[in-house]
Amino acid sequence: MIFRPFTLNEARHILRLCRQLINNALSGKEEEDITYILPQELREKLENTNYGVFVTIEKIISSSMDGVYKRVVRGSVGALPSDDYATLDLLKLVAPGAATKDPRRTPLHKNELGSCVIEVMFVFPEGSVMTDDLHEILIPGYHVLAFDVDNCKRIIMPHEIIEIAENLLKDSDKSIGVDELISAIVSKYEISRRTLIQVYGSQIFYEVLPDSEIIERKLYLNRVFRRVVGKHRQLLAHATSLSSKHR
Repeated sequence: MIFRPFTLNEARHILRLCRQLINNALSGKEEEDITYILPQELREKLENTNYGVFVTIEKIISSSMDGVYKRVVRGSVGALPSDDYATLDLLKLVAPGAATKDPRRTPLHKNELGSCVIEVMFVFPEGSVMTDDLHEILIPGYHVLAFDVDNCKRIIMPHEIIEIAENLLKDSDKSIGVDELISAIVSKYEISRRTLIQVYGSQIFYEVLPDSEIIERKLYLNRVFRRVVGKHRQLLAHATSLSSKHR
């Protein structure tokens, strides 16, 4: 079954909370509890679940050369599910952290927030497989992959798998097999064939424009995956069918 715990209406409230958490962090009001802005039922849902949370902030900028707008990541921080933290706890940590604590980027300035869109991804464990068996479970664009390297957790996002697939298909008019895609993932991240891969389902929500319309990003429906053939198509069809029946 496709992991879709939140409705689009609930996501609107969640993204509003994230934006306010970020604004408070940038204004020196990080200690203020603003979760009261959530509807009570949604707040209780977030308090009683243990989903992983990843928040990404992208700034919309215009190229001085051609005037084309593009999105540039200004901060991205997340955490996998933990019994020690409810989903709401992670939101309160991760949203401001994306703005101020991404070690790869300079902290966001308050004046930039009005030009930024926010993405929130929720994740939940769906199982573990050895690398050689990844084709039995992987749905590209839906699954988050995690594995241990030198006592550190390495996480591969659905967005990264899209980029790998695009690179494989860039100079080809033909389709590729999911095994070829997995081989490219294994090669890029130098994953041993006998590595245990933790597989997480994901649900992603995204602002189309700053503080504006919210959409659910179903990256597993990205056009690039129409040219990837393999068992994942049957897995996705089955999972989607189950999700529809349980609504």
